Amino acid sequence: MRLPLIAFLLPAFLLAASSTRATPIPLFDGSLGTTPDAQGWLYLTSPLIGATSTRQASGNGTRLVSPVAEQAGWFSTLHPSMPVLPVGAAIDLDFGLQLLSETHASDNRAGFSLILLNQASRGIELAFWNDRVWAQNDQPLFTHGEEALFDTTRLTDYQLRFRADGYELRVDGNALLTGALRDYSAHSNPVYSSASFLFFGDDTSSAGSDSLLQQVRIEVATVPTPGLPALLGIGLLGLRWRTGESTGTGAV
Repeated sequence: MRLPLIAFLLPAFLLAASSTRATPIPLFDGSLGTTPDAQGWLYLTSPLIGATSTRQASGNGTRLVSPVAEQAGWFSTLHPSMPVLPVGAAIDLDFGLQLLSETHASDNRAGFSLILLNQASRGIELAFWNDRVWAQNDQPLFTHGEEALFDTTRLTDYQLRFRADGYELRVDGNALLTGALRDYSAHSNPVYSSASFLFFGDDTSSAGSDSLLQQVRIEVATVPTPGLPALLGIGLLGLRWRTGESTGTGAV
């Protein structure tokens, strides 16, 4: 019995369509002894004047203290090293974070959040409580989505990965939380319509936190168009199906 033609074509297709990895880009290095806003980030508080929120270099990171009624955090808007995050690209965001304490007045809010959006303004907002990490929904907007129980009060190296139209948050090489990318652009805040955007901090006036951000790195792997061997193979396979030589069924 002859092997299906796909058995010979699949390795060529996978080789031609494999992703091209890039060197991780450091966006914040706490070991330098300076805060993120001294390393290219935009730091903002709400209120802009008179806020009691504080940030200061501490050990190998930066400690951010934001009371419940205020907002404070870092925006990648002006960062010179923030790369374009293409739609469909494999994106890996590594960050070290310790939540020393957190208080919230609503089950839909958190004192520390991370927002990562790709070039089409699709992505995820992850919320951190003392005992769990959870995702903000886009329908209904900014409601408590999928969650994972986890002790966020210990210093942890996290990896947030974007693959196709989904995300995965990993700890110690294991998946902690997974879900679909969201579109928050229906909100009036222009932040949620930003392209290739990253935020760390307290983005709500109904929760507060005391946190330590240690390091932030990002890596983008582009997925090239399948090369000539793969395209030729696909064409031959299609020709074989048309001539009725194959008795197998296609799968998506």
